[in-house]
Amino acid sequence: SEPDLETDWEQVMTALRREKDAATKRLEEQYTNRSLWCLESDNLLREWLIKLVEWKPFNHFVLFLIIANCIFLVFDDPICKCEAGVLKGRTGCTPNELYRRALYQEWDCTDWDDYIGPTMYFAELVFTGLFTAEMVIKIVARGFALHKHSYLRDKWNW
Repeated sequence: SEPDLETDWEQVMTALRREKDAATKRLEEQYTNRSLWCLESDNLLREWLIKLVEWKPFNHFVLFLIIANCIFLVFDDPICKCEAGVLKGRTGCTPNELYRRALYQEWDCTDWDDYIGPTMYFAELVFTGLFTAEMVIKIVARGFALHKHSYLRDKWNW
């Protein structure tokens, strides 16, 4: 006797639909709770922010910001920042910065006050604003701390 090679495609399709529905439920489960005790998951603003947070280019943009911020931090120089402040009559250098300034007396900080310092300050403000916006978007979309998939329970946000 030969094995039955006919497949009941209706059963296969039903099983695939069930599997797809279960996967969709698992994905939507993260957003069933209220965000910040006031925004339901069907709120238009929250729905839009959830789509934004789940959008791959958004995550790639955040990673790009992290890398760009690290590159800018490489160019930040506490010795020149301290020296620029001392030359303008400001105090507030830490003892460690004063020690470094004395240790690296030949350090060239000529361009710091004119170009690099203001650029670093502006970049710091831009990165702070963008990272704050990312945090607010994720908190509104996911909730802050109480839910299973909330902002503070995601290890990437620490």
